[in-house]
Amino acid sequence: MTIFRRLGLLAAAPLLAAAQSTNGLVAGRVTDAATGVAIGGASVVYRALAIGASGRSLTSADGRFALAALSPDTYQVRVSADGFQPQEVSGLELAVAARLEIDFRLRPLADVFSSREQAGITVPGSATLVRFFGPDVDMSRTQFLPTLRTSQSLLEPSVSEVIHPREIRDLPLAGRDVYSLLVTQAGVTADSGTARGLGLAANGQRPSSANFLLDGVEHNNNLITGPLTAIAPEAVQEYRFTSSNFSAEFGGTSGFIANAATRAGGAKWHGTAYYYGKRAALNAAGFQENRLGLQKAPSRENQPGFQVGGPVRRDRMFISGALEIFRSRSEGEAREFLLPGPGLAEFTAASGPTRRLLQQYPSPVTGKPGTLVTPVQLRPPVSVNRLVMLQRGDWLLAGGAHRLISRLSVSALDRPDFIWTPYPDFVSPLRQRDVSLMGGSSNLLRPNLSSESRVAYARNAIEWARAHPEVPSLSSSDGVALPGSPAFYDYRNRSSSWELRNTMTWIRGAHIFKFGGSALLRSMSVLQSTGRDGLYLFDTVIDWALDEPQTLAAPFNRAGAPASLRIPDANRHFQRRQFAGFLQDTWRLTPSIAVNAGVRYDSYGAPVNDGDTKDLTLSLGAGAYFATRLATASFTAPPASGNQTIHAADRNDWAGRFGISWSPGFGAVVRGSYGIFYDRLFDNAWQNIRANSIQLGLFSLPSGSRNYLEPLQTALTRLQGSRFAAGFPAPVLIQPDFRTGYSQSYFFGVEQRAGSSWAFEVNTAGSLGRKLATTDIVNRQTRLTTAPRMISYLSNQGLSDYRALTAVARFRPSFGLLHVAYTLSHATDLQSEPLSGDFFDLSFTRAAGPARNAGIP
Repeated sequence: MTIFRRLGLLAAAPLLAAAQSTNGLVAGRVTDAATGVAIGGASVVYRALAIGASGRSLTSADGRFALAALSPDTYQVRVSADGFQPQEVSGLELAVAARLEIDFRLRPLADVFSSREQAGITVPGSATLVRFFGPDVDMSRTQFLPTLRTSQSLLEPSVSEVIHPREIRDLPLAGRDVYSLLVTQAGVTADSGTARGLGLAANGQRPSSANFLLDGVEHNNNLITGPLTAIAPEAVQEYRFTSSNFSAEFGGTSGFIANAATRAGGAKWHGTAYYYGKRAALNAAGFQENRLGLQKAPSRENQPGFQVGGPVRRDRMFISGALEIFRSRSEGEAREFLLPGPGLAEFTAASGPTRRLLQQYPSPVTGKPGTLVTPVQLRPPVSVNRLVMLQRGDWLLAGGAHRLISRLSVSALDRPDFIWTPYPDFVSPLRQRDVSLMGGSSNLLRPNLSSESRVAYARNAIEWARAHPEVPSLSSSDGVALPGSPAFYDYRNRSSSWELRNTMTWIRGAHIFKFGGSALLRSMSVLQSTGRDGLYLFDTVIDWALDEPQTLAAPFNRAGAPASLRIPDANRHFQRRQFAGFLQDTWRLTPSIAVNAGVRYDSYGAPVNDGDTKDLTLSLGAGAYFATRLATASFTAPPASGNQTIHAADRNDWAGRFGISWSPGFGAVVRGSYGIFYDRLFDNAWQNIRANSIQLGLFSLPSGSRNYLEPLQTALTRLQGSRFAAGFPAPVLIQPDFRTGYSQSYFFGVEQRAGSSWAFEVNTAGSLGRKLATTDIVNRQTRLTTAPRMISYLSNQGLSDYRALTAVARFRPSFGLLHVAYTLSHATDLQSEPLSGDFFDLSFTRAAGPARNAGIP
């Protein structure tokens, strides 16, 4: 016990930054039923029914207790005190990151009306069982112990909802991705055209403003935002969706948080095996296919998988695993391609580059003898292969007072036909690999002090490469498809990260203090070889046969132009360090009023180029106005040694959060909160800084044949001193005093429960976005040309304003869940069109039978 206590305190000592927990909390008060006087020193014992974890706490002098660091599960809580009849509640469902309020009123032992050794009553309309243990119980004076709904307790004034396991299990999910359920939540809109993650916008925030957590650690695609990988529903127990005004414990975004918990092994072995299949023969032809008289595109999908979990050592060690394989084969719309015909060989030189290409990579379709071009109808193939694996282990020590967790997730995504061409040898696949390993612990150090720690390591990579880079890209103005990869560059983004998190929970009287910290250390290796292999342009396919290109597009170092034409190094290496910290207090001011106040500090740092190749920096000139300073802007050489900071770091990201809740009785709860929320910048917004060091030149080539298959650097050396046209890529200018964007968010809401099944909720919410990151296009005159050059400008010009009124109704009968929401909103953002209107959401899920639920926590 001592060593665990020391380890817990050691982990909490450096407040690294905001920990984001999946654990929950049960709090309440114990009083004398006859007098209403608080009972101090009462014993509160809990037990998790699925995995058997248990623990004990004592009430304070004013009768208050709190059970912290509880994993999502169904719990049994028993309260006992000397001179009083014990009470026990079974069937308390504690959701991910939830907080439950439950008050116990104990009757004195002398309150005797009939002699009973034990009695129990089920609360009408629910599965909650109240049991009384004692020598005597008067059934006519039984008092039920009502609990607030787990998705939004009195202690948490935020716009939050739990995606229940029943919904995950029973609702049809698009792509079998649990995150697709987010679109059913009130105030959420979807637009896949944003090319930012899932394209979901919550409460008027941008689709890029989101933070996805898996078991309390990062699960974000830092390149373009959104979740890192899809997750099979069978591998997830449940997750919480918070769309506005989360507490100081959470951060990383000014938008929404999706906090998921993976499925743990239960007290009994259980498992699920499944197979999903699709065949084109079972689908009807589409409208356009019928209109054009086309046949259905052939397609087939296979998606097998399984999930299994159970105890390795009873009440101590549990494991769970899930595996899913997805394989899809289809074809795109039919397109007409013009391919070189057999007659072109008559125009080629025997030792020329075109003759060699035709021999090594012949046209995939043989035309009639003598024809120069062969038209053909082809359907580009569309193939996807995906594997997702997740393994989890839980180990309980000291009866559950100390819990260890480990989780390994692996995913592999392949698109074999990502860059497609009719020439099979030049098709390039896309590959994405992700591996994440997490270990953590939850420790009950004292009855009123607990800690939760997480350490995680992750590696992910996304990449594609030009097939046969020794062959440049070839293009004919008459539309004939020539051999060679159509890709203009290779791309590779590999990153690794270490993440450390720690949260401490301290209960003192009517206060629940939480404080903690985290650190995220990232390393990125990036390659984008824009035009590295060259692009030759031909006026006609005859010119290609004669080996006579008219134009060459090739990159060279911008710093050396026009004196030296050297192919630039496309490799970059970056690192980024992010820290945060928080302190918050939840204070039960009165039995019916709770106040939540906290402060959070975020340090998103600045990306740093620590590789061998640095980039030029575009700096504004002198002047009183931006236009004047832009007109005299110039490039600054990178440092000769050491690291290069991409933009200035913002060290002043302090945020206050405040909320209040009031329960006037009769099942009603009134909530309101206000807070400041900072939004970190995703990688794709600043990695384009490499464009400053690259210039793509268009060179007019002299008439006559040439060996266009020679190395590109050799071709550039021959063109030394030649004139060229320039303009791509656009240089990148970053605002000199770039800061972290933020929003000021607020909400006020009323919830009314009607019995145990119905809940009604009305919320009004709003946010004011300030200093939001924007990518603008500005022009300036250059020394090389009198035409204005486009410049990509990353700055804090974004402003947004959002207001909404949302009404939600939920019906939770024994046979399922009905969710209805209506939102009336207005949002404006300088980065997008004004969004105004009303939105209606409806979802229903049925309950599974007992056999299906057996053994599943």
